[in-house]
Amino acid sequence: ERARANTEVLYSLRAADAASIRAAADRRRGKGDALRLVQVAPEDPEAVAHQSSIINERLRQSCGAAPGPADWKVLFCAGLRLPHADAAPVRCSTESGADGRLFYRQFVRLLRAVLHISPAELPRPQLDALWRAIDQDALGFISRGQFCGFMRRAA
Repeated sequence: ERARANTEVLYSLRAADAASIRAAADRRRGKGDALRLVQVAPEDPEAVAHQSSIINERLRQSCGAAPGPADWKVLFCAGLRLPHADAAPVRCSTESGADGRLFYRQFVRLLRAVLHISPAELPRPQLDALWRAIDQDALGFISRGQFCGFMRRAA
């Protein structure tokens, strides 16, 4: 009887450890982001257009000309190359048909690290609402078409 009780305690400890390890892995992969973001209300269309114009302006500053679809595709591909645990880096060119999936954390890194948009300029709640407006199907990632459609709103 005592051995059986000890065995049950051991199994419950292992199950708790396994659950803790899975939860930590999910946090690293960003799985919590998708669940959290589903509950965020999408940004209104005027705010999305304004944020698109801010991002387009940053892109214009870096490329020296008014950005267009080819520039947006290059920017999207740069985002695909940013690390994300669920997505292997994708080799992307504007001539290829590669669509790819840009995840929330890659999108945030793209805005913060590549375009240098600070949290003061685009706070986390607005960023979350912007993501929800772009990721209308709430799959947890956006395609190149969705990204380019967002960027086109300011053009």
